[in-house]
Amino acid sequence: MKRYRLAVPVFLLLCGSFACRDKAARTELDKFRARAEVAEQNKALAIRYLEGVDSRDAGVFDEVLSADCKIYFPGSFEPISREQLKGVVGGFYKVFENISHQPEDLIAEGDRASAVRTAPFTSSMGRVPSTV
Repeated sequence: MKRYRLAVPVFLLLCGSFACRDKAARTELDKFRARAEVAEQNKALAIRYLEGVDSRDAGVFDEVLSADCKIYFPGSFEPISREQLKGVVGGFYKVFENISHQPEDLIAEGDRASAVRTAPFTSSMGRVPSTV
C-alpha cells in the first residue's frame, strides 16, 4: 500500500510534465501553421497580381498591393510606388504586345512575396533579342 502512495504522485508528476511539453509543442505547431497559412495567402496574392497584369487590369494593383508598398524591378536601384507602377505597366502594355507572366517559383516569407517568372511577348518595336 505504501508503494502505491509513492507511485500515484510520481505518476501525476510525470503526466503533468508531459502535458506541459505537449502544450508547448502544440503552441509551436500552431505558430508554424499560422506562418505557413500567411505564406500561402501571399503566394495567392502574387499569382493574382500576375494574372491582373496579364489581363491589363490596373485595378489589381489597388486590390493586392498596399498603398505604401515598394516595388523593385531588376536593374533598378530605387523602388517605385503603387501609383508609379500603374504608369510603368501602362507603358509596357503599349510596347509589349501579348505579354504573359508564367511563374516558375513563388517565395513568401512574412509579409513579402517574390515570383521568379518568365514573360514571353511580341513587341511593336520589332525583333527583340532574348536575354536568357
